[in-house]
Amino acid sequence: MKVREWMTPDPFTLTEDDRVKTAVQHLLRAGIRHVPILRDGALVGIVTDRDLRRALPSVEAGASPAKYQAFMERTTLKQIMRSDPVTCTPDTDIADAVRTFVDRKLGAIPVVEGDEVVAIGFALGLDGDPSVTLGIVSALGRTIGTGNAFLDGLIQTDAAISSGNSGGPLVNAAGEV
Repeated sequence: MKVREWMTPDPFTLTEDDRVKTAVQHLLRAGIRHVPILRDGALVGIVTDRDLRRALPSVEAGASPAKYQAFMERTTLKQIMRSDPVTCTPDTDIADAVRTFVDRKLGAIPVVEGDEVVAIGFALGLDGDPSVTLGIVSALGRTIGTGNAFLDGLIQTDAAISSGNSGGPLVNAAGEV
């Protein structure tokens, strides 16, 4: 199985010259946590919701609302992005991509062909009724248990937990359980 069967095609991207405010607004509006950063159409970095939280001045720690707003409007994504992100291609074996997610503790791997970003894989929880949770298989053959009761051969997923998500069956892209 290949990454192309699981990737999110045509991801939203920003440029390194876009401002932090633009990234914050889009991530909140779209309910995503990662955005590829481009220069002249080529991938040069990635910005995550965690990168944004780390970079933003804290009003609780004493930063004035004016300082916070100035940072949002003046700081470019080039100043806070992670350069040279880990990438894969659409033809990467899904098992290799999963290993990379787990081994490198990543939340997203931009999928590229040449220098062009064609997809981004990420875990996304959507609140609402009914709820949908999208994730990746991060481990196979897991065992959990308490006391003397154990469950073997489980599938572990990296997926956000959405309100109302009852943990229904796992399905593949073809809708098969």
